[in-house]
Amino acid sequence: MQVINFRLRKTSLALLALLLAFPLAAIAQITTSTIVGTITDSSGAIGPGAQVTARNADTGLTRTLTSNEAGTYRQEFLPVGNYVLEVTARGLKKVTRAALFCK
Repeated sequence: MQVINFRLRKTSLALLALLLAFPLAAIAQITTSTIVGTITDSSGAIGPGAQVTARNADTGLTRTLTSNEAGTYRQEFLPVGNYVLEVTARGLKKVTRAALFCK
């Protein structure tokens, strides 16, 4: 009876340790980030069709997209890091925003 009880405790402890370690392993898998924003001019008017370029300052990786009819954009699946955003739109001067850290 004592041998079975010891094995049951040992198995229960191993299972508990595994269940506690699993969430930590799942959290460690996050390696990408998302940048979201809205393009507006100095008067607050929306900027549909603006070209938004996100450049990783450390690796040089560049991703470009176009803002939608509401002037919003969403750049997903960017590797974690420091980014420089560059926005160009017809009739507006180019705007650069540096030192965005995505995590």
